[in-house]
Amino acid sequence: YKTGRINADAKSLHNAKVRMIGYMVPFDDEENRTSEFLLVPHFGQCVHVPPPPPNQIVLVQVEGGKKVAVSWEKPVTVTGKMLLEEGKSPYGKALYRLVASSVDIGADY
Repeated sequence: YKTGRINADAKSLHNAKVRMIGYMVPFDDEENRTSEFLLVPHFGQCVHVPPPPPNQIVLVQVEGGKKVAVSWEKPVTVTGKMLLEEGKSPYGKALYRLVASSVDIGADY
Protein backbone atom coordinates (compact mmCIF):
# COMPACT_ATOMS: atom_id res chain seq x y z
CA TYR A 1 0.00 0.00 0.00
CA LYS A 2 2.95 2.32 0.55
CA THR A 3 4.07 2.17 -3.09
CA GLY A 4 0.62 2.62 -4.59
CA ARG A 5 1.13 -0.44 -6.80
CA ILE A 6 -1.49 -3.17 -6.74
CA ASN A 7 -0.17 -6.70 -7.14
CA ALA A 8 -1.82 -9.31 -9.37
CA ASP A 9 -3.36 -11.22 -6.44
CA ALA A 10 -5.14 -8.12 -5.20
CA LYS A 11 -6.22 -7.12 -8.73
CA SER A 12 -7.85 -10.53 -9.17
CA LEU A 13 -10.19 -9.69 -6.26
CA HIS A 14 -11.77 -6.70 -8.02
CA ASN A 15 -15.47 -7.48 -8.67
CA ALA A 16 -14.98 -11.01 -7.29
CA LYS A 17 -17.42 -12.65 -4.89
CA VAL A 18 -15.53 -13.21 -1.64
CA ARG A 19 -16.11 -14.53 1.86
CA MET A 20 -14.10 -12.92 4.66
CA ILE A 21 -13.93 -13.40 8.41
CA GLY A 22 -12.92 -10.60 10.76
CA TYR A 23 -14.11 -8.19 13.41
CA MET A 24 -16.70 -5.47 12.94
CA VAL A 25 -15.99 -1.84 13.76
CA PRO A 26 -19.32 0.00 13.39
CA PHE A 27 -19.21 3.77 13.01
CA ASP A 28 -21.91 4.51 15.58
CA ASP A 29 -21.36 2.54 18.79
CA GLU A 30 -24.72 3.61 20.23
CA GLU A 31 -26.67 1.53 17.71
CA ASN A 32 -27.28 -2.22 17.72
CA ARG A 33 -27.78 -2.39 13.92
CA THR A 34 -25.72 -0.94 11.07
CA SER A 35 -25.49 -0.89 7.29
CA GLU A 36 -21.82 0.18 7.09
CA PHE A 37 -18.74 -0.82 9.10
CA LEU A 38 -15.06 -1.66 8.89
CA LEU A 39 -13.86 -5.25 8.86
CA VAL A 40 -10.49 -5.66 10.62
CA PRO A 41 -8.35 -8.72 11.43
CA HIS A 42 -8.35 -8.44 15.24
CA PHE A 43 -10.85 -7.46 17.93
CA GLY A 44 -10.71 -3.80 18.98
CA GLN A 45 -8.54 -2.51 16.15
CA CYS A 46 -9.33 1.05 15.05
CA VAL A 47 -11.11 1.83 18.32
CA HIS A 48 -8.91 0.88 21.31
CA VAL A 49 -5.55 0.47 19.57
CA PRO A 50 -3.96 2.08 16.52
CA PRO A 51 -5.63 0.97 13.28
CA PRO A 52 -4.05 -1.69 11.10
CA PRO A 53 -2.54 -0.62 7.77
CA PRO A 54 -5.11 0.39 5.11
CA ASN A 55 -4.49 -2.82 3.16
CA GLN A 56 -5.85 -4.80 6.15
CA ILE A 57 -9.07 -2.77 6.47
CA VAL A 58 -12.20 -3.42 4.40
CA LEU A 59 -15.04 -0.91 4.27
CA VAL A 60 -18.22 -3.01 4.27
CA GLN A 61 -21.47 -1.59 2.94
CA VAL A 62 -24.47 -3.89 3.21
CA GLU A 63 -26.30 -4.32 -0.08
CA GLY A 64 -29.34 -2.08 -0.43
CA GLY A 65 -28.59 -0.26 2.84
CA LYS A 66 -30.02 -3.19 4.80
CA LYS A 67 -29.15 -3.08 8.51
CA VAL A 68 -27.45 -6.01 10.22
CA ALA A 69 -26.83 -6.73 13.90
CA VAL A 70 -23.69 -5.21 15.40
CA SER A 71 -21.13 -7.60 16.84
CA TRP A 72 -18.21 -6.21 18.83
CA GLU A 73 -16.58 -9.27 20.38
CA LYS A 74 -17.54 -12.12 18.06
CA PRO A 75 -16.05 -12.41 14.60
CA VAL A 76 -18.33 -12.02 11.59
CA THR A 77 -18.37 -13.69 8.18
CA VAL A 78 -19.06 -11.27 5.36
CA THR A 79 -19.93 -12.47 1.86
CA GLY A 80 -20.23 -10.17 -1.12
CA LYS A 81 -18.57 -8.34 -4.00
CA MET A 82 -15.06 -7.02 -3.38
CA LEU A 83 -14.00 -3.74 -4.99
CA LEU A 84 -10.52 -2.22 -5.10
CA GLU A 85 -11.76 1.21 -4.08
CA GLU A 86 -10.45 3.36 -1.28
CA GLY A 87 -12.89 4.04 1.52
CA LYS A 88 -12.63 6.57 4.32
CA SER A 89 -14.19 6.28 7.73
CA PRO A 90 -14.02 7.91 11.16
CA TYR A 91 -11.63 5.10 12.24
CA GLY A 92 -9.23 4.83 9.33
CA LYS A 93 -8.67 4.51 5.63
CA ALA A 94 -9.50 1.26 3.85
CA LEU A 95 -8.03 0.19 0.52
CA TYR A 96 -10.91 -2.20 -0.17
CA ARG A 97 -14.69 -1.90 -0.26
CA LEU A 98 -17.01 -4.87 0.00
CA VAL A 99 -20.70 -4.75 -0.92
CA ALA A 100 -22.07 -7.40 1.43
CA SER A 101 -24.92 -9.71 0.46
CA SER A 102 -24.73 -11.39 3.89
CA VAL A 103 -23.18 -10.80 7.32
CA ASP A 104 -23.18 -13.69 9.80
CA ILE A 105 -22.17 -13.31 13.46
CA GLY A 106 -20.20 -15.90 15.40
CA ALA A 107 -18.01 -17.24 12.62
CA ASP A 108 -15.28 -19.79 13.33
CA TYR A 109 -12.09 -17.80 13.24
